Amino acid sequence: HDTTFARNGQLLVDTWSDPANPPQVSIRKPDGAILTWLEKNEVNAAHPYYRYKSDHLPVEYGTLPAKDGQTLYWSMIKPYRFDPAKKYPVYLSTYGGPTAQHVTRKWGDPFDMFMAQQGYVVFRLDNRGSGRRERVFSDAIYRNLGKVEVEDQLAGIDFLGKQGFVDAKRIGVYGWSYGGFMALRLLSQG
Repeated sequence: HDTTFARNGQLLVDTWSDPANPPQVSIRKPDGAILTWLEKNEVNAAHPYYRYKSDHLPVEYGTLPAKDGQTLYWSMIKPYRFDPAKKYPVYLSTYGGPTAQHVTRKWGDPFDMFMAQQGYVVFRLDNRGSGRRERVFSDAIYRNLGKVEVEDQLAGIDFLGKQGFVDAKRIGVYGWSYGGFMALRLLSQG
């Protein structure tokens, strides 16, 4: 849920989605009761995504430990027609910058879905410094950019390399803005 309250606090606009349902927008009372839909956005026969729904792949979520023992959250989309006996290349998408959250239980990035449909394992990991976590987690990169967040992404890559369905020699990293910095740091450090 992503909400915006009216100035008087009597109404809110709520945008909700999950990995299987695109964003739906409603006007609600402060207690959450729906007053009206702005966009229900149900994927039915009239929806433009309906013809692609059968190819929409599920997102898996999990955790792994950081070097200091803190919990790192990850998400993964396995390739279309996944066969656990095969080895697949990985498309690792990273941002990694302060306060950013890259692993969410919402409607995802269409490019991630496209890459999984093309035969890639799509992986994301929220490293230390990510948003919506406790201070010890988010402050780990304070005055220390490019170190612990890279260690965390490398822990994610190590985790991937231990999966029997991953081709550990074919892990590609993509990021924009701070994610571009992270991609370069991962190349130079890892």
